[in-house]
Formats: sequence, C-alpha cells, structure tokens
Amino acid sequence: MKKCRIRFLAGILCVLLVIFSLLSSGCALFEREAPSKDQLSENITRPDGKWSSVARYLYEWEFPTFNDDKFLAVEQCVEAYYCGELPTKYEMAKTCADLFVEHFYDKVDLYNRSEVTDALLTCYMASFGDGYAAYRNASAYEDFTGDMSGQNKFVGIGIRVRKSKEGLPYVLSVINGSPAEAVGIKRGDVIISVDDVIAEESGYEETVDRISGPEGESVSVTIRRGDELITLKPNRRSVADATVLYSMDEATGYGLIEIVSFKEKTAADFKDAIDALESGGAEGIIFDLRNNLGGMLEAVVNMISYLVDDSLPVVSYKYNGKPETKLNSGTDGHAVKLPMVVLVNEYTASAAEIFTAALRDYELMENVELDVTIVGKNTFGKGVMQRVFAFPDGSAITVTVAYYNPPLGVNYHGIGVAPDVTVEDDLSVTGGDAQLKAAFDAMSELVSAPKNENK
Repeated sequence: MKKCRIRFLAGILCVLLVIFSLLSSGCALFEREAPSKDQLSENITRPDGKWSSVARYLYEWEFPTFNDDKFLAVEQCVEAYYCGELPTKYEMAKTCADLFVEHFYDKVDLYNRSEVTDALLTCYMASFGDGYAAYRNASAYEDFTGDMSGQNKFVGIGIRVRKSKEGLPYVLSVINGSPAEAVGIKRGDVIISVDDVIAEESGYEETVDRISGPEGESVSVTIRRGDELITLKPNRRSVADATVLYSMDEATGYGLIEIVSFKEKTAADFKDAIDALESGGAEGIIFDLRNNLGGMLEAVVNMISYLVDDSLPVVSYKYNGKPETKLNSGTDGHAVKLPMVVLVNEYTASAAEIFTAALRDYELMENVELDVTIVGKNTFGKGVMQRVFAFPDGSAITVTVAYYNPPLGVNYHGIGVAPDVTVEDDLSVTGGDAQLKAAFDAMSELVSAPKNENK
C-alpha cells in the first residue's frame, strides 16, 4: 500500500513537471479554442464594457491564449513613461486587434502562447501613435544590442558605396585599415568593373555583390579616378563595420570625418580620428553626417565633449513628472580650436541632429570660440528620445519618453535643423559629390576669413 502511494505521488510529480515544461516553452496544455479569422473580426466589433486594460479587451474578444501578465507589464511601462497622450484603452485595443488579424493571424501558431504574445505586443506597440515605439522578443533584442555595440564585422574590402547618376558604384568612404585602403582605393573613385565584369553591363546591384566573396580571396577592381583608369586587387577579409571614417584631403589640408551612426564604440573611434587629424596638421574639420539616423545619446555627449570646452550645455530632456535633466560637456580638458563644417541632409536624424544643433548653437554663443557652418539639406526633424525597457525573459520595448533640446533650448522636432548653405544632392561621375564640394568651399571661407569676422 505504501509503495502504491509513493508511485502515485511520483506519477503526479511527473505530470506536474511535464505541464511546467510545456508552459515554460510557451505551449500550454489547456489553451482555449482559437476562433476563426472571421469570428475574431466579428468579436472585435462587440460593444463590450469599458475595460481598464488593452489586455482585458483582447481576452474578452476571445483572442488566442497569450501571456496576459507580460502584456499588462508592458502596458504599465508605456503608461508610466510615454511622453505623448495615449488614446483610450478601447481605441488602442481595437487598433492592436485589427493589426493582429491583418498581419499575424495566418502567420503564427495560434496555440503557441509565446508566438501569440510576441505578435500581440508588436501590434500593441504600434497602437498608440508613437512611430519610434517597438517590441523585440529575446532573439531580436539580442541582435539589436549586438548591433548597437558597433562590434559587428563583415567580409569584404571595406568601402561604402552609392549609385552614381550613371548607375555605377561611387565610393563614398573607405574604412580605415581596410583592404581597400591598403591598395589605394579612395573616396570619389568610381567602380568601372569587378573581376573584368563591366559594371554598366551587369548593373549596380550585381557589381556590388561581386565585390563581396570568400574571405582570403583577392578581387580585381577597376576604378576611374578623374580621367585615369586604375586596376587594384584588394584581398577580402573580415572588416569591422566602422561607425567613424576619417581622411585628410592632401590638396587642402582639411580633415574629413564621416560619422555613420552613434554606437557604443563611436565616441572612442571619433576621438582617435580627431587626434589623427590634429596631429596631421589639419586646418579645419568637416563632419559628414548625411544619412546618419542617430543612435546613443551618451556617444553624442562624449563626442561633443572632446570638441568643445568643459562644462558647456550639450542637451537637455525631461521625463513625465520628473525634473529636467541637463547633460554638459565633460571635463577632459580637450577642445578643438579649428573651424568646422557640418554636412547634413534630409536623412540626418536623432543623435546626429543633436550633434549638429549643438555645434550650431555654440557658434551663436558669445562666450564660445567656435566657427561652424552647416551645409546640405534641412535635417529630418527627430527631436524626441527613446528609452529601452528590458524584461526578465530577455525581450524589450522601446518607447518615446521625452523631447530633447539643444544648448539654446529650441526644440526642432518635426522641423529639423536648417543649413547655413543649402545644396541639393548631386552625385555624378563628372561633377563628383556636390554637397561635399560645397562643404569644402565653406571650409575655405572659414579658414580664409579674418578671425574677428568668423562669428
């Protein structure tokens, strides 16, 4: 009898372990029947009561089983930190539900709690009008954090290209220390052929694809530089995906720093670039922030700190119900006493706009000795900041939490930062990069102007 009881208890324990295993993997044993797509659409239109959460609406509309505790935690986080005005619970629930039916119903396992929860939270984050809000499951968040570290690598020769007006790859920049730099490929070179395949015949995309290939193998690249055709053979290898690229223009003595994005390693790489150009005798520095969509606020503050005197205001922001936070330049004692030109376009956004607006404002301040000209197109106009909130299961949400303001306090959200010199984008083989040329011209004016006329 005693043995039977022990076996019975052991059997109960095994069943409980199986149930726990299934639940923890996202597959509950007792999921309610998932309604048809038509039935779910009909349920969404039911005049239910005024529930206090979006999760409750979804439950009452008989959505497939989801992790309501996690959903409620995300809701509460959004309500506490989102800096805008939220729609009613019903409006958010209906938008969330409609998006799920339209985009996810036929793509997820309706009996997998994790899949359904991920899909519903993706829809929820799109339900309240924050264009920068996002939900990432554990895998996607891991990829996101890896990308923001700036440590990713790729196999290639280390160039960034763009299609010219003739449809040929135009070298925008060369990664420092890359195979391309080693063989002498330079900014402004036009790729005519790759491994003897003519670019005009194969097309832009195929030409760019041909540059990539197995690590360790060489690739024959014929470029046009002015009226000269040059064939070079860099060896493909693993190249760090640089966020800062720099070079010295030998003809003018001006330094050029291209800031691709603002990631964890960007500030350190930026300081290395500044040091290299200063020690090389640069007479001025051009910062190219075109197509830079932003990144980490901390990186911008550290970079500005290296350019200007200590304790200057860089950016300020204010959370809901919290005192204003002001971030000033650090106390590293380093400042660049050279004229600066900032090159921007309509895809210069977020952190890149903070960088641009800060230098613009310093040029306007009487107590700051800095000569700055902004060249290009009006910037994107993203004057709001986001914050990432991570959850115990490894997932995370991104929410807009505040407006940020440059040193003189004028927010530019939806407006952008206007250039001092407006130049249309004109990338042609014969004329080169019109905006970059204008930046060099603006630098020449700053360098040649008497010191007391630069302000």
